[in-house]
Amino acid sequence: LSRLRSMVQDGNCVGIGSPRASLESNFALRQLVGADRFYAGVADKEWQATMRAIDNLKNGPALVPSLDEIEHCDAVFVLGEDVTNVSPVMALRLRQSVRQQPLQKATNSKIPLWLDHAVRELLQDETGPFFIAAPFATKLDNIATEVLHAAPDDLARLGFAVAHLIDSDAPAVADLSGELNALAERIAAALRSAKSPLVVSGVGCRSVPVIEAAAQIAWALCKTGQPGKLTYCFSECNTAGLALMEPRSLPEAFRAIHDREADGVIVLENDLYRRAEPDEVNAFLDGARHIVALDHLRNATTDKAEVVFPAGTFAETDGTLVNYEGRAQRFFQAFVPSGEARASWRWLNGDVRGDRTSPQDRWQTLDEIVLAIGNEIPALARIEHAAPAKKDLGKLAREPHRYSGRTSVLANISVHEPRPPEDEDSALAFSMESGPQSPPSPLIPFFWSPGWNSIQSVNKFQAEVGGHLDGGDPGVRLLEPSIQNTWRYSSNVPSVFRPTIANWQLLPCFHIFGSDELSRHASGIVQLVPEPYVAVNSVDGALLGLRSGEAASVTVGNSVHEITVSLRDDVPRGVALIPVGIPTLENMSSYARVNIAPSPVEDHRTRTPATAAFGAAR
Repeated sequence: LSRLRSMVQDGNCVGIGSPRASLESNFALRQLVGADRFYAGVADKEWQATMRAIDNLKNGPALVPSLDEIEHCDAVFVLGEDVTNVSPVMALRLRQSVRQQPLQKATNSKIPLWLDHAVRELLQDETGPFFIAAPFATKLDNIATEVLHAAPDDLARLGFAVAHLIDSDAPAVADLSGELNALAERIAAALRSAKSPLVVSGVGCRSVPVIEAAAQIAWALCKTGQPGKLTYCFSECNTAGLALMEPRSLPEAFRAIHDREADGVIVLENDLYRRAEPDEVNAFLDGARHIVALDHLRNATTDKAEVVFPAGTFAETDGTLVNYEGRAQRFFQAFVPSGEARASWRWLNGDVRGDRTSPQDRWQTLDEIVLAIGNEIPALARIEHAAPAKKDLGKLAREPHRYSGRTSVLANISVHEPRPPEDEDSALAFSMESGPQSPPSPLIPFFWSPGWNSIQSVNKFQAEVGGHLDGGDPGVRLLEPSIQNTWRYSSNVPSVFRPTIANWQLLPCFHIFGSDELSRHASGIVQLVPEPYVAVNSVDGALLGLRSGEAASVTVGNSVHEITVSLRDDVPRGVALIPVGIPTLENMSSYARVNIAPSPVEDHRTRTPATAAFGAAR
């Protein structure tokens, strides 16, 4: 590593961060290579939408609601996102939200809301206003008041129209069809009349106009005196945290190596082949003299590295993540890592740097690097309050009182009870022994309580049944509504989407199982990963001579893939869907042009000899 260390010290190295790595690990890499050489390991179009979303949350007047607040919203508009497959827990709370307006009927009838049977008998299947405008059908459609399936630009136009109807100062939308205008009026009326209206969007469409339109609606509500709320879904656990560090974009890293501004690459817990076209990634990695990777998964990027450091997983390390709400939350290791695995920031702090005089080498504990992050990055200044520091706490047991048989757990190795391991970054001990104090809410390790034998024991840790935890909710909010009134309406309303047989738009779609990188590494879960497919509108498929369930020949760059076709009526004309993260399709949704045609093996059938070129998705 001596050559690598000298390269780092000479400032001749770029660092690629990760939306699935902790704040601490990303920060350690940022400090190692320098802020101007720290890049986001996220596909470019997704990153543009992410940064615009974070900017809207930081500088806009709309509140970002918690999950509990989402559940209690009484009118919802979901714009351009498949919430169930991107944020399933949020989707569950949205399902509960449709009961809020009907519950008022029970209150008016003097039926207590805790009397569930009577409330359900009164309300039957009545639901409150819940509108969805998305590129394709979602699992929330069955509770929606109205649903629109359209291309991202048309979804954005609908959003801008709703904002204009709420506040006439927001820009109007030209050439809006009568049908869409009528839908916009119904959505605007429902949001205006609600006590707690909510707009939900996300980066799933890879569309900045959709992000802007969602914010515009929430801001229009706020300007007219409504308590408008705005929520964006992000596809990975620490996308928001990485964005708050303001790294440069991935294409800029590619250019830095291409232009010989740097000749070394450090990749943090990331597979770049999921983020960009293989030809671009190959040119980037082949152009680097040295490649170092830190990861707990073997992938195409680690296979190219000359040195790979075994990074601990989220279950083996401690760290901080920032969720969709902008809430920094601390996570703690559940078990001791095997072998040499440890937190990525520890590798970057010592082994890679190798400079014992550097200030970074004073990060001996998690608390120390957390303080360093807050001092260096203003947007993350409050993360130290996500959980109490170890020095402020006594010993806290990871195991409940009923835990026993510690010797027998390892009896196949030795009948002698080993000394419990220690966690140098938290007060949680790998034992039943604990101090007299109750754990603070961010460090509650289990729900069991003496005399309780079910999940109902969670009540013992709450201020009231179904209420907040004793001591408050864990974590700390980093994003609050702006009171400066510096926000301005955007006038970047896109044109009407014009589908053509020669230039289609390729969009990514998500699955709970398969789209996330980790979900494909568990034998039980991998069985639920869908088979590779490309989904197109039924009419478009017929024009191309495609049949649902049969193979199509999809050409990407210089390679040809045989992929099953799915013909669906919910997919808009001129749009094709490619699943995110599915094997053989991992990179496809980042291509500028993709050709699709009937598979050659089907040539003996009568087919229309047509092909389609799909527009860029990311």
